[in-house]
Amino acid sequence: MAARRGDGYAGRLGHGTPKPTRSMLLRIIAGRFRSRKLLGPADEGPTRPITDRIKESIFNRLMTRGLPGDGPVLDVFAGIGSFGLEAMSRGAEQCTFIERDTEARRRLSANIRTLGLEEHCRVLNIDALTPSWIKHLEQAPFQLGFLDPPYDLMRQAEMRQRILMQLPALYELFVPGSAVILRATRDIGEIEPGPWLIEDDFNAGKMRIWMLYREDEDDAELSTQA
Repeated sequence: MAARRGDGYAGRLGHGTPKPTRSMLLRIIAGRFRSRKLLGPADEGPTRPITDRIKESIFNRLMTRGLPGDGPVLDVFAGIGSFGLEAMSRGAEQCTFIERDTEARRRLSANIRTLGLEEHCRVLNIDALTPSWIKHLEQAPFQLGFLDPPYDLMRQAEMRQRILMQLPALYELFVPGSAVILRATRDIGEIEPGPWLIEDDFNAGKMRIWMLYREDEDDAELSTQA
């Protein structure tokens, strides 16, 4: 299994409740759970956790689109749930988390319990590299999504293509005016987002963030008139 940077696919602890250390603690940066601590990945050696500054930059850009609202959120390759839980702190009422790594799921579940969000979250142990996983998304249509695959996967042309080929199918599960945030390394070059519009993308250190939007009716009408 590829080493997961940031929020997932890292080393494993023994059975039982994960034991936090100072280096493993992350936090919610805004909203009703502001400053609440999150249990981070088990092993940050080869990983690249997202910093507060970059996460805040992403959510500030989303705010210009009125996101996140209170609609359902999808967090794919979720790791410990940093993106999805931040969105819930800022108003989203439900989130579906996709994470296959056992240790990452344990830590994600612990974070959900810490925030008291068990009734508002769904954690799925399914392989997001296969198209069939999309049929399990019962909370669709979604308003906001995060696609945060392991860096190693996105560096492999075949794996990268398998991930990006799912964007058209995901598009159908999102409401007009919604957004999906894709995070990867900046060395993979440009991407083909399918029907999504790349309204914004930016580099942050060695990572690159793409902000993909589905046009709402007003945007589509203005485009037609133009």
